[in-house]
Amino acid sequence: MASFCIKCGSELPDDARFCPNCGTSAPGTPGTSQAFNASAAGAGTAGDSRNFQGTGFQQVPPVPPGVHASMPKLDIYFFVPIGVCAFWALLTLLFMGTLMRAGRGGVGLFFLLLNVGLAGGVWKWPYQEYKRGNFQESRKGVIIFGAIVALFALFAIAYGQMITALLDLVAAGSLFYLFYKLGNNSWSF
Repeated sequence: MASFCIKCGSELPDDARFCPNCGTSAPGTPGTSQAFNASAAGAGTAGDSRNFQGTGFQQVPPVPPGVHASMPKLDIYFFVPIGVCAFWALLTLLFMGTLMRAGRGGVGLFFLLLNVGLAGGVWKWPYQEYKRGNFQESRKGVIIFGAIVALFALFAIAYGQMITALLDLVAAGSLFYLFYKLGNNSWSF
């Protein structure tokens, strides 16, 4: 009697308590219904993607090779630009009083809103698309935000703000690296 994992679609050994591929509990394990019995549901092979009538389950296609090994490592590259923008927003907020007294409160408010917007934008669009597995849409967001942050780095250099420029270049570099990695090591769309 063949059993398959409901999460990744791998065939389970007869005595398995957990899927050897993804760790999901196997059928017959107390307190779980995470796997199903293919022969009891009238199913064929592991590649069968039809609904299993009467079970409420649908076979999940296998995960492409290399996805588990390489994609989770990219999370940190999303957090670098988010962290840089959040850091600058916090610094601007802390020094807003000084900027107001110097007559530059408008500039401070602009940079505060800009950095909050960039951090939130990277989190909301490319990072969430990456987590959903929509890498092409994530790449679009990454390249757009990378270009914006690189532009701010150029403005910072023009105004002599070298520390700001350096941090912005690190954030932009992180976003461009993500664009490359999410495209399977390719710079093309």
